[in-house]
Amino acid sequence: MPERKNDFVSFLSLFKRYKGQSCQAVTRPKISVIIPVYNRELLVRNAVQSVLDQSFVDFELVVVDDASTDETVGEILSFHDDRIRVVRKNQNGGNASARNIGIQESKAELITFLDSDDSFDRDFLEKVVSTAEQFPDIFFFWAGVQFVNSEQQFLRKETWTPKGRLPGLTFFEELRIGTNNGLTVRRAVTETVGFFDENLKASVDRDFLLRISQNFKGDLVRDVFVNVLIGTHDSVRKNYSDQAEAYNHLIKKYKSIIYSKSRLKAWWLHKALWLNLYSGNKMQAFNYLKSLGFPIKSSMVFSTFLLLPNESARKIHKMFAKKGISRS
Repeated sequence: MPERKNDFVSFLSLFKRYKGQSCQAVTRPKISVIIPVYNRELLVRNAVQSVLDQSFVDFELVVVDDASTDETVGEILSFHDDRIRVVRKNQNGGNASARNIGIQESKAELITFLDSDDSFDRDFLEKVVSTAEQFPDIFFFWAGVQFVNSEQQFLRKETWTPKGRLPGLTFFEELRIGTNNGLTVRRAVTETVGFFDENLKASVDRDFLLRISQNFKGDLVRDVFVNVLIGTHDSVRKNYSDQAEAYNHLIKKYKSIIYSKSRLKAWWLHKALWLNLYSGNKMQAFNYLKSLGFPIKSSMVFSTFLLLPNESARKIHKMFAKKGISRS
């Protein structure tokens, strides 16, 4: 009799565990949207609203506040929707840290990222989820971008696909997407390549994509866009010191790949050269120039910054860059 009682208790325990797992599976959303945010009280509302307005409704929205000092959290909490979860950090750690916490807090198999100053097209989630279901062998996706101004007026559209095959090294040769392209990954991606590198203050998404692209197949989700804000607000892309440090870090991190082909070495070191010149680090820029073997284009850029004030040299460099001459 005692044995039967123990058997019944064991069965009841297993049943409760199975029932709990079944309920959890039923309530798991199809896709998790992660928005990292820091001091964006004037912009984050538009980003959140664009998610809530989606034609696809089976999602969760995880907003990770990176210790904002303004009314950002208040703006988010003014929305009353059970699909929103706000995770508040006690200390600012940068967008990589915020995204990593968002990944850890998320529940869905599909994870997509939205910058706090951007917004989704209304059908974005629907098209991403349907594409992921249609192509189970593809593990990461991105969309086109539609640049808008502060009035949400259309400026231009851009879509991009790599010239080479994935998985492979094609992203080292050319990479024109980032998290602001509605980057979407299956959870297996982060379980394989790890999270965003928290040592970086810039080019965080570039590093993440370089790792993903060597291991997984990815593709563009067609006919859907992310609205990317172009304006005067603070942006990581405008901080040349952080960008220069990031490229210095990435070149060391992926040196064996970058130095394996002359065209890769030329592209990466030239870009790092002018980023370091922009940030005032002429010694590091010269080291890259020396490693490149003093080619004409890189030497001209270096000489410009050597002879002129930094601001004037930047203007000249950007002017030639628009003509496709000195910037790459």
